Amino acid sequence: MDDEAPKTIKLRAEDNAWFLLATLYGRPAPDDRELQSKNCQAWNRYMANAISRDSRQKLVGGGKYSAEELNPSPASEIELFFWKRHKQAGSAASTALPKVEPWRAIDFSIDFSNLEFDEPLYLDRFFFPSLITFERASFSRSADFRNTAFAGPDYFKDADFSEPAHFERAALFDFTFYGATANFERATFSDSATFGGANFSGGANFEGATFSEHADFNGANFSGGANFDGTTFSEATFGGANFSGRANFDGAKFSGDANFERASFLSSEEIPSRWPLIAMTATFHHATFSGRAYFNGATFSGAIFEEAIFFKEADFSYATFSTEADFASATFSGDVEFHATTFGRLTRFDFATIKSMMAFVNASMKVQLHSSGRSSGGSRRAFSVPNCTKVQSGAV
Repeated sequence: MDDEAPKTIKLRAEDNAWFLLATLYGRPAPDDRELQSKNCQAWNRYMANAISRDSRQKLVGGGKYSAEELNPSPASEIELFFWKRHKQAGSAASTALPKVEPWRAIDFSIDFSNLEFDEPLYLDRFFFPSLITFERASFSRSADFRNTAFAGPDYFKDADFSEPAHFERAALFDFTFYGATANFERATFSDSATFGGANFSGGANFEGATFSEHADFNGANFSGGANFDGTTFSEATFGGANFSGRANFDGAKFSGDANFERASFLSSEEIPSRWPLIAMTATFHHATFSGRAYFNGATFSGAIFEEAIFFKEADFSYATFSTEADFASATFSGDVEFHATTFGRLTRFDFATIKSMMAFVNASMKVQLHSSGRSSGGSRRAFSVPNCTKVQSGAV
């Protein structure tokens, strides 16, 4: 008996009724903004039926859409166009227009799972009022979700992006489904992935995802938890990103530079700890940084880098650790800079391995530094920084 799991059969995008609706007037060329806009308006006006007037006014008042873009259109207005699109595509999907119940966004889902998108996908500024899934979908060409509003949960679990994926300024879980999660678990990004300025109002799950090229999360906002447990990055930038919930990078691997300049890791949620008065922390436990790691100007409620490995330089200059900074058993192969860094209640470097220079010039510490490190030769070596406002230290 063959124990091998059966391979998922990918379906042609045009054999999916939701895709036909999203491309009601045809599949636009990259430079055909007019057709892209026409498809978007038809979709948004039909989807507007699924939300209340108050919800529509909230979207319009926020400047995301105009009143005309969310003026609900009846099914009868687009049924003929849907039938023509179905015939033109030679589709195997149902000829019935997907049903959208008035004010019942929570009762239906939009299903793009297992589809093969073999041409560029343009969903810029589309509005998705309900749960939407792209699970196991394959994007062999670029995918554009810029400025898209996901009011409900969206699932990209095991999705495969072969060309650039754009999620800039996307709003995930804007208002309809509070506490939902944007799920990119085990998603594969073979080309660049841009989430700059995206808003994750619920949780964001990138556990086990792979970013083979540049991953851009500059200015992204994570209001719920952000899970990058076991995520593989080539080169990643989180400059100016805001993490209001728990940020988990446990076991994440960065083969290129990791840039967290001016990122904020702030949460008031308490977690169990053997150390007293420790608030919610950003977790980089066992993370691996093969390139340079920049945390210049980052703000942490607390941060755990226990057993993290830094192969090149690490810069924490001007960073602020309000409660805990835990670098126990971390390995630093390159220079480490804590210039003008502010440390809070507890700072630990117990059994850290330091192979180059670690500098604490003008660092500010509220408590005694806990330190029992290892030199480049591997022998245990203790070092300390006085409990004072200005600290100057060379290699430690």
